[in-house]
Amino acid sequence: MAEARLAAYMAIAETAYNQGLEVVNDVTSWQTLKTTSNGYASRLSTPSGLPIFKFEGFIDKPVAAVKSYFSDHYESMSREFTPDMFDHQTTIQVFDATAKLIHEVTKSPVSIVSPRDVVYFDVTLTLDEGTYVIVDVSVEASEVPPVAGYVRVDLKYSLHIFEQVPGERVKTHLTHVALGDPKGAIPASFVNLSLGSRADFYDKVLQRMAEAIG
Repeated sequence: MAEARLAAYMAIAETAYNQGLEVVNDVTSWQTLKTTSNGYASRLSTPSGLPIFKFEGFIDKPVAAVKSYFSDHYESMSREFTPDMFDHQTTIQVFDATAKLIHEVTKSPVSIVSPRDVVYFDVTLTLDEGTYVIVDVSVEASEVPPVAGYVRVDLKYSLHIFEQVPGERVKTHLTHVALGDPKGAIPASFVNLSLGSRADFYDKVLQRMAEAIG
């Protein structure tokens, strides 16, 4: 059963990866959202009105070390850098060293917006010696039924692309792109605030990795 589920999830992740990569390769339609100390954030409007978020930055550390640190410390960095948004994360199932099923719960910093949760498949792809991609996408999981009081997010795709900069053995280019449907009613002002907060989060993540990775 685990093998069949993994195969089904991998098929969903492949579609998510292709959709995200297509958006990353679009270099004409992005609007600058915010420039930070370690990178810059952009947004792209979709026909449905949902914004696609992108962050790009560089770090003078080896690509494999950056990818590993990010994977190992994502939850703790989320808790530290976004305490008003991040609640907790639970690993529901581990398929192998590269793939797992996760349930993540977020808070709402304002009373007019309900807290959210999301169930997603997380898989790390190794494309070559200098490129890794972490793909996250919403999936169905009977072990995690809807939680009362929470709105379940539909994560269309989230890609974290770690690439070795050509000609630079110890420099990594990080690109993150994500599209999610938060469901329910959310004021546009709150959406814009959330996107700005995501930019600040990734700026802090890059700073932390620059300081922590030897």
